[in-house]
Amino acid sequence: MLRSPTLIPDAHVNEAPAQSELPRWVKFGLVLYLFLMFLPLQPHLAGINLIPFRLFLLVTIIPFTLIRIRSDSGFDRIDALMALLSFWVFLSFIVNHGMARFEFAVMSAIEYYGGFLVGRVLVTSLSGFRFFLNAFVIALALMIPFAVIENRTGTNLWLDFFIKFSTTNMPGPPEMRFGGFRVNSVFAHPIHFGIAGSMFLGCYFTLYRWGEGRAVRVLVALAVVFLAQSSAPMLSVGGQLGLLAWGVMSRDRWKLLLALFVAAFVFLSIASDRGPIIILVETMTLNPRTAWWRIHIWNFGIENVWQNPIFGLGMRDWVRPHWLAPTVDNFWLLIAMRHGLPAVACLIGAVAITITRIMRATYAQPDMERARLGYLISMLGYIIAFATVFAWGQMVALSMVFLGAGAFLFAPTNGGTPDEESTNIQPPTPRAIAPRYTRFPAKK
Repeated sequence: MLRSPTLIPDAHVNEAPAQSELPRWVKFGLVLYLFLMFLPLQPHLAGINLIPFRLFLLVTIIPFTLIRIRSDSGFDRIDALMALLSFWVFLSFIVNHGMARFEFAVMSAIEYYGGFLVGRVLVTSLSGFRFFLNAFVIALALMIPFAVIENRTGTNLWLDFFIKFSTTNMPGPPEMRFGGFRVNSVFAHPIHFGIAGSMFLGCYFTLYRWGEGRAVRVLVALAVVFLAQSSAPMLSVGGQLGLLAWGVMSRDRWKLLLALFVAAFVFLSIASDRGPIIILVETMTLNPRTAWWRIHIWNFGIENVWQNPIFGLGMRDWVRPHWLAPTVDNFWLLIAMRHGLPAVACLIGAVAITITRIMRATYAQPDMERARLGYLISMLGYIIAFATVFAWGQMVALSMVFLGAGAFLFAPTNGGTPDEESTNIQPPTPRAIAPRYTRFPAKK
């Protein structure tokens, strides 16, 4: 059962045994990846776009795959689904565009599978997950002074500095909202910057107490979301805070929450002409007009999926009315539109299996219980946010790191329950065989 950590006073929490020290190469790998992700450089060599974090993924994808194959748990179903997703992304581009999009096909495939491997290989324990979260919060905090300046002036000083040395990821013109400029920071779009702030909010609440820097981490996350001024990260924050509050007030009655949600969905389906989905979309967006845009995008996007179900459209334009903008603000839908149903099925399958294994795991350590609750709440926020935006570049890779990192929560070595694929399952201990009763004397 998921337990809300805020129900237990800090003084009465039984601490888990100290985690073993992380290997230096793991710390170095995580810090280096985050450092490269926050570098907005895009140097070109022989026509190839050598974005720093992509170079990291390109260099590590083969050795990290070998590490997974030789690990105790082996190359399991989640690894296979993510590898198949990456292959299908590459194949769909080749089928739709031939070799004209070869470089883009390779880089896109690497972002999915390579990002996943970073989380799966480098985050294998609770201490590793904490280290990753700490490094990520520090990186976001260092960006906030530049973000405040960008919010007030529209000038991205961080990009302006690096453009002196190389080409950078140039975002669109600054857009004003609520009296300030929306902040891109190192990301391609303000929405991505906001999602980076909201992605791990649930983990900050459950894994850290107020005396351990919970307030600082939460404030950094909320500041980033506020500066981005986008409805998707705000929706993610609202969902995560709502679940955390429910856990405290209801004493972890998650089945009751699910029953109430189903009842509300059925009631709105019967009592309302608009239906629960339209009501939710209209309520949760800052601009009601964008809500209807998203509804139309979904309706016409699904038609394009059914017309191109196997390999999708690639980068070709999709069929829609002339008045509908070409952007698709739904990550899950656009994966199906670009790469076909097999691609989105692989990704959804990997997410579903990860969540299922985490929920089935049993722990002897309260810290692992708190980590599970925080991760699942953050995962829900991630799923909701990505249903209202499209992600690319750093944000795709970061989301895949997040997915891969969750595997430590069902690893048998961390107290989880091994599943049928794990090679860590030990054979049953033979029962002690008592001597059989007989009337005859034992043979000598």
